[in-house]
Parts: sequence; C-alpha cells; structure tokens
Amino acid sequence: MLIPYSYFDIPEFNGYCGVHLNHLYRHVNLYLNSLVNANASASSATFSSSSFNSRLTISRSNSSNRISFTVAPDHSVHDSLCGLTLSWTHHVDTVRDSLKEKRSFILKLPKHHLHTLIQPYLHHFTARAEEFKRVSRERRLFTNNGHTSYDSG
Repeated sequence: MLIPYSYFDIPEFNGYCGVHLNHLYRHVNLYLNSLVNANASASSATFSSSSFNSRLTISRSNSSNRISFTVAPDHSVHDSLCGLTLSWTHHVDTVRDSLKEKRSFILKLPKHHLHTLIQPYLHHFTARAEEFKRVSRERRLFTNNGHTSYDSG
C-alpha cells in the first residue's frame, strides 16, 4: 500500500528517559501560537480561518498577563507552504500508572514533495517562532528610585 504522506514526531523531551528538553517542540508550539494570533487579528490574511476548526487550549500563567494557545490533544492545525497543505497534530499520551504525560507534535507532509519542503519549512517555522518569541516577550521597565538600587515598576 502506498502512503502519500510522511510523518515526523517532535517529542517534548529527548534522550534516555526523556530528560532533555527538545527545543524544536517549543518552536512548534510558538509557531502554532503565532498562527492562532495572526488568525485572530484581521491584519493577517496569510492563513485562512478554516485552518482553525480544531479545538484550542487557552492558558495563562500566574507570572504573566499574556494568554497562550495550544492545539488541544489529538486535534490538528493545517498550514500551507508553496501551495501544499501540511498539518500539525498535538498528541498527548498518559504514562501508564502515572500522572505524567508524553507530549509531541506530529508533522504530516506530502511524501512526494518531502525533499523540497522539509528544510524550507523547518527554517520557516523556527524563524517565525523566534520572531514571535521576540515580539511577545514581556518587557519590564526599571527606574531609578532615588537610591543606588533599581526597582522593577
């Protein structure tokens, strides 16, 4: 049977017992977050709203005012490059007899165009993730309070 797609797993952790953070996983998460934000604002017409028919998880940490989006487990987001459709699926497995989860993203792309797509697409989404991280970073203003120390304000 001929399978028309190639699949790539990007786990959250690498290495023996999954102890090393996979930075590519973080880039995928940031990239998909940037797509959601771009889609939410009317200023970006690059991606169609039909790309986000899937369920999203919305969260905010105690230390931040920024809301973050993640593709819900076992849901997909579609993307395109050079007129070809690719998809990201967020996969979460619960480790047996434990509360721990194994998370990964699965990239699905057309096998026929694999060699021409994979490197440009990896570069595209990592560059966009880095840019999103840079512009989304919370900034703190430090002012001189009249003493020799500085205070965050």
